[in-house]
Amino acid sequence: MVPDTLRLDLADSANLQDSDDVLYLCQYCLANSGSYEKYETHSRTCHVRKPPGEEIYRHNQNSVFQVDGSEYRGYCQKLCWLSREFIQAKVPLESTNEFMFYVLTENYGLNYRFVGYFSKCKMNDSIHNLSCIMVLPDYRDRGYGRLLVEISYYLTRMERKSATPEKPLSEAAAALFKCYWREVIIKLFAFWRENTVDRNHTTIQETSAMTGIATEDVSATLLELGWLKRDVRGVFVIDLEGDPSGFHQLKSAKKAHKVKFNKKALQCFPVIHLDNEEEEVKDISKAKILLKGNVVIHRIIVTEKVYEFVWRVGSWNEPNGPLLRESELVQMRYECLVVLLTALGLARAQTDPCAAAPNEAAKIMCQQIHRWDDGARVASTKKKIALPPGLAGTKGIAAELAPIASSIYQCMDLACMCTYLRGVAAPNGQCTLPNGQPLRKALRKEYRTLSDDEIQRLHAAFRTLKNNGEYDRIGRIHSQMSAAGGAHSGPAFLPWHREFIKRVEFALRQVDPTVVLPYWDSTLESHLPRPQDSIMFTDYLAGRTDGQGLVTSGPFTNWRTLSGRANIQRRVGAQGNPLRQQDIDFVMQQTEVDQVMAFTAPRQGCPYRTDFNCLEYTHGNVHIFVGGDMFDTSTSSNDPLFFFHHAFIDHIWELWRQSRQSRADREISYPPDNQLCSSPQHFGAGNLLPFTPMRNIDGLSNKFTDNIYEYAPRPTCSAANPDCGSKYLFCDTVQGVPRCIARIQTGAACGSFSVNPCFGGSCQGGVCVISTANPPKPPPPATTPKPTTPVVVAPQETCFNENQCCAPWAAKGECTRNSGYMNEWCKASCGICKPSYRLQDDCTDRHSNCASWGRSGECSKNPLWMTENCRKSCGKCGKTRAQECGGGEAVATTAAPQTPQCDNSDGCYNENVCCPHWGLMGECRKNSGWMACNCRVSCGHCFPTDYNYGSCVDYHKSCAGWARIGECQKNPWMSENCRASCRTCYSQWDLRKKCRGAAGSVAPVAENQPPPQQQQGPQQNWGQRGWGGSPDYEDSIGWGGGGATWGGFAPRWAGRRGWGRK
Repeated sequence: MVPDTLRLDLADSANLQDSDDVLYLCQYCLANSGSYEKYETHSRTCHVRKPPGEEIYRHNQNSVFQVDGSEYRGYCQKLCWLSREFIQAKVPLESTNEFMFYVLTENYGLNYRFVGYFSKCKMNDSIHNLSCIMVLPDYRDRGYGRLLVEISYYLTRMERKSATPEKPLSEAAAALFKCYWREVIIKLFAFWRENTVDRNHTTIQETSAMTGIATEDVSATLLELGWLKRDVRGVFVIDLEGDPSGFHQLKSAKKAHKVKFNKKALQCFPVIHLDNEEEEVKDISKAKILLKGNVVIHRIIVTEKVYEFVWRVGSWNEPNGPLLRESELVQMRYECLVVLLTALGLARAQTDPCAAAPNEAAKIMCQQIHRWDDGARVASTKKKIALPPGLAGTKGIAAELAPIASSIYQCMDLACMCTYLRGVAAPNGQCTLPNGQPLRKALRKEYRTLSDDEIQRLHAAFRTLKNNGEYDRIGRIHSQMSAAGGAHSGPAFLPWHREFIKRVEFALRQVDPTVVLPYWDSTLESHLPRPQDSIMFTDYLAGRTDGQGLVTSGPFTNWRTLSGRANIQRRVGAQGNPLRQQDIDFVMQQTEVDQVMAFTAPRQGCPYRTDFNCLEYTHGNVHIFVGGDMFDTSTSSNDPLFFFHHAFIDHIWELWRQSRQSRADREISYPPDNQLCSSPQHFGAGNLLPFTPMRNIDGLSNKFTDNIYEYAPRPTCSAANPDCGSKYLFCDTVQGVPRCIARIQTGAACGSFSVNPCFGGSCQGGVCVISTANPPKPPPPATTPKPTTPVVVAPQETCFNENQCCAPWAAKGECTRNSGYMNEWCKASCGICKPSYRLQDDCTDRHSNCASWGRSGECSKNPLWMTENCRKSCGKCGKTRAQECGGGEAVATTAAPQTPQCDNSDGCYNENVCCPHWGLMGECRKNSGWMACNCRVSCGHCFPTDYNYGSCVDYHKSCAGWARIGECQKNPWMSENCRASCRTCYSQWDLRKKCRGAAGSVAPVAENQPPPQQQQGPQQNWGQRGWGGSPDYEDSIGWGGGGATWGGFAPRWAGRRGWGRK
């Protein structure tokens, strides 16, 4: 062996370098040379450093690449040639189109050296999971053959079938497969033997289904082990009486493996082929690819043509960056046929979920909502379980942020805002700002009812935010579906935007405390013959557009967009319509919360249907009406009209809350958590991303309108108030009921009104004509004296850790090993953000408010956050963080506290049927440690990928069997996760009755079920922690993974009986 070169002796006696029986193989491109000199020439020009195709597996020093034989024929033919040198009757050299190749490498930095491979037929109906397997001779003693076999069977189980290798096999390969079959079957039976009771039989078919090993191979292995025998009746039985000789091989066989297969490191999606007899696709160019669960249509082959659809972001660091940027993730070019991949890996045509939309604008909005939902679901499948690391001598700490406002945007009352605006709080609670003005609760008015002075101040504050970059920083949040998945497509739409526009208002008030975010009531445009003729879209208010739709005049001109365009764009009136009064009336008539906070992107199986009259859809009509940047979700926040419009949507929602809900219900009534109806980012107690530590349910808090803002009534008119309180509105009485309407701009049609609707002129000949005697002018500059003392505060630090142990954890590599927790709760130490302070200082205050918080008792109320970021004010300078967290040299004088255990089930499950109710009651924050362990799904610490939470089905494939032996009446886990078998699909009202009290105070089990007959289940193992008894059986087989994986945790049985095969 020479560096990057493999010397292959093709004859036992070949020892000379220039012998005809010696080849030199490039371990990157597989080029071969008959002499070392020729290889040297090749190596100087070969720049290949890894196999083609996709890297689907990486663990330690090994990678596996999936290489399509039809796409990379040259490389795959070299593999075939190389194999033929060892297995001459096995591989056809030219026929690679029908095969997929899985190439194993050893990695040295960025160099991926070829070790071996196996190939398999692409066709789904193939009974073979492996066509050819080969490992280079120099690597055969390292366990790589076994690794390839394990991967081939794992892929077989992913495809939900059993298979056998293609025969004939070489002696070495036959021995390898027999060893694998024997070990897997021994482990399976040993698992049953040690953990089952009263399981008196199994079948060869069941064993085959559990392991992916074909029935004939199972039978041969059982015969070899002496476990398949004929009884006195002549019937074959699987007999495990006594102590079969195979069991003692279990430990020794496990130790013999030099390379361990890690199934978690495998990221592979099945290759799907549509059979023309099953699915006739006449125009595949119109196919549209969607997801279901965590399985992706990777490639479709129809009529010998290959159309590739890739939905993948590079999972590992590449020399030139990610394999595919997130913005390039989906190319939705294909509009007609929807091909939906089910969890079983089958493809079938589905109807367009937007086909029933009542108009074109609703259909456009529907497509955008579903596209956002697709992106949010993809992001949710990447979320890792967020539980904290542990250090010796420390207590476990839940993944939760301390409820302390570390920036003004987290404030929920004026007292909190006062500290950030450098105000002085009086004993009566009144805050006086540095300029002598009082800080008051905001009164949000309709945009056109503001005075000229208020309008000018508003526009000036927006311009300041735009110039200092804060407007773009906040607006960018709305464009990121992966970071803000709950912003659209489900129940969190309203609470998410309530918090979002609150932050914009806070930013404006930091510039000028007198400024308040107004709302835009677009129903005032809806009664105009052409709503786009409203005075709203002129220099007096929101600005005028040119021929290209660019806003080139008015307060928002030269408003550079996030994409770099010099001006925002609008296409007012090209499509869509403003809100209508009947749209608001429909909302106000609803009586249930799920009719307002609606499921707008339900999937097949969701009990809710799309209602195109719900607020998320009708609000979208205005986005389409304004057009341009407002048209698309990813760009809409470029336009300040976005915030005015969403303030009105929030106003409508608050009107409904005040009229239809009690004060208590406003804060806890939330639609049920259901993954078939929305992405998990919409779950009630889930994180209100990216506005942590807030949760979706926090967006329902009464504190918003109690403490921060309220709404002025919508403009109305009467005989006594004919101007609607604004020069930009007029009162129309044509319909018999006075109503306010937006005035019309000069040059637009006006003949349908009995009163003058024109702004600054009159209606002449059916057209608005400007007054020559006294033409209107844009609002003058603000006349109120500007504050003598600036209120704008210095840029605030926003980069913090949430736990004093973050630095010691990071030093031990947890940022990489436990990224699910660390990247969210230890952002400063993990480099997710860059602080302005020194992370190494152990006796400083990192926040300007630390001293005042310390005096008010926050060091004891919120010890996690305060002891990390306010160490000086909390008196924590006596010890370093490392010493406090058990990683320093300090010696404890008392026994170290025991680390609480989180004995919950493997996989992503709630442990108690009350979890969703407790989440809505705020227990994810109040009792964060217990909830993080026992209510992972409801609290957003993980998102299920192998079942759909919220549906009335069993979440685990073994539920029915456990229910038959009485587990429903014993273990609380069953009520939550085996809903069909235990008949425990409770409504939210049922849970309110069953789950009174704090988290963990009750453990409801199934009721009114017949008791098990002469069967005994596991001991109850549920207390103040998760339900135990969860074997993590074997990575290569998949037991212990939960849900749809092969097995998962099971009740503990203890039998020693043989099984008969009937």
